[in-house]
Amino acid sequence: MIFDCRSLLPCIAVSADGIYFESINGEEPVLTPELKGTISGDTYNQLVHDPARNRYLIYTRRNYATCAEGWREVRGHAAFSSPTLEGNWTLEREWFLDREGPEEKDVRQLYSLTASLYQGVYFGLATVLLHPRDIREGGVDLKKRHERDTRESYLVVSSNGLDWDLSSIYEGRPVIDRGGDGAWDKDQIMTTPTIVEFQGKHWLFYMGIDERHDCESPDKKKQMGAATIPLGRLVYLTTTRGTGTTAKEEEKGYVETVLLRFPPGLSGLVLDIDTGGVKGTASVELLHPNGLPVEGFGRDAATLITNADGGDIVSLWGGRQITEEGLLLAGLDIGAGAVARLRFHLTGGARLFSFAAHVDASAAAA
Repeated sequence: MIFDCRSLLPCIAVSADGIYFESINGEEPVLTPELKGTISGDTYNQLVHDPARNRYLIYTRRNYATCAEGWREVRGHAAFSSPTLEGNWTLEREWFLDREGPEEKDVRQLYSLTASLYQGVYFGLATVLLHPRDIREGGVDLKKRHERDTRESYLVVSSNGLDWDLSSIYEGRPVIDRGGDGAWDKDQIMTTPTIVEFQGKHWLFYMGIDERHDCESPDKKKQMGAATIPLGRLVYLTTTRGTGTTAKEEEKGYVETVLLRFPPGLSGLVLDIDTGGVKGTASVELLHPNGLPVEGFGRDAATLITNADGGDIVSLWGGRQITEEGLLLAGLDIGAGAVARLRFHLTGGARLFSFAAHVDASAAAA
């Protein structure tokens, strides 16, 4: 457990039963005292364990210098790592939102950033304070939806938990939309730190508020809500609009994977694709490491996928699947783990959520 303790720095406590906790580091913050004043854990501190990288991460809020205009601070983010909870914590990243220049602090500030690991990918929840302390929309109004001094939460993605794709923030795509006029969550949404997987869904719990961030009215209410999305469908790849003459030609493109090592016992390929009914299509080709199509698994032999919405073992090349036997016949030695690429062709707004190798456990064990 991580919690805000002395001087707004994080402390860590451990428990054998989840009920009784004992603080480590002599009940002192695990980060160095020199950080006092720059780290402010009054929003979220989060502790994430990444066993694949043999490390722990601490995410916390970073405060930057006071601005000349009289702002209290510029909010940002800091990430620290350590191989053990009791070890020395190393600062890995610290940053604030300034892609649009120094004046961006008046438009948006990062309020908090936390993350959950799912299938080896970090899915972050970034809450952003928009137009901080800008109250030009008037006094307290529990009916009107405001657009300044409000908070939104965004889904951001990272492969290493340190470097983030922030496109959802800059494109204005919150993970949960605020309500309209009169709604209980019309002015602020702040997601809880962790995305929960339960009953085949991702669950996002959040606090909704019906007035702005710096509003001190006693009538301002905070309430809790929940939003869900099917498991594995947090993010997807899709096409962008082009210059074709038909609807499907106008939205087409492809994505090519890095080199993949296919495991022994391979019995098929599992795709989670939504083609939007008959509107979109998808097809897959298998490539050698040099980018040339594998004989019998190229685009010319690929089955066109349409009217699909879900994940299953699929036949992709004239009724054939990617299998261990098929890869051997194509000259890819799966005994050592065949190395190849996949290229997905999408049209008409088809969305690719995920792909995975399906392994016959008995064959792999043999």
